[in-house]
Amino acid sequence: MSTEDIEKEILAVYAEDRSLRSLVQELVCLRSTHRCQHEGELEALRQKIRSLKEKNEVLQVVVGGR
Repeated sequence: MSTEDIEKEILAVYAEDRSLRSLVQELVCLRSTHRCQHEGELEALRQKIRSLKEKNEVLQVVVGGR
């Protein structure tokens, strides 16, 4: 894996992290307005969290292994 590939991975994780923060803010908003019964929206948040955790784990292995 080249340094350019690693840079792309880091940028992808950073973009996902920003998306995750937006989703967390949305969840807080939903809870505060008592509209948090939308299970689909909560599941989407769970999927984003799983995806980000997986990407972070892969990135740590790649960067740690260099």
